[in-house]
Amino acid sequence: MRTSSIGTVISESYFSDGHSWKDLLHEIQDLVNPPPLIVADRLADERLWAEVLNVGAYDLLIKPFDDAELLRVVSMACRFHQNQRERTAGLRKPPNSAESGALTRTKVRAVFGGR
Repeated sequence: MRTSSIGTVISESYFSDGHSWKDLLHEIQDLVNPPPLIVADRLADERLWAEVLNVGAYDLLIKPFDDAELLRVVSMACRFHQNQRERTAGLRKPPNSAESGALTRTKVRAVFGGR
């Protein structure tokens, strides 16, 4: 993540080494242009959703992923990140099409191995 531009990060809630999405969020926030973090969990509930948003992650997705919801949330997160980068760089360029900055279903399939 430190050497390439990443539009969005999707993370499990907890990792086998005892770390959690909060640890990853702290690492991400140290980056120059931090990408939004989306947390994924089988037991996503209102408490976790509120915690995710209040601590500073972008959103919470329930697993297994619903294709339409995954596409919608990741697209919005990528657009949000692009807007953040443009604001940070002081660039104000008009969108060149209705699909400008949007993540297409093909790109999501490529990222998630054909899902």
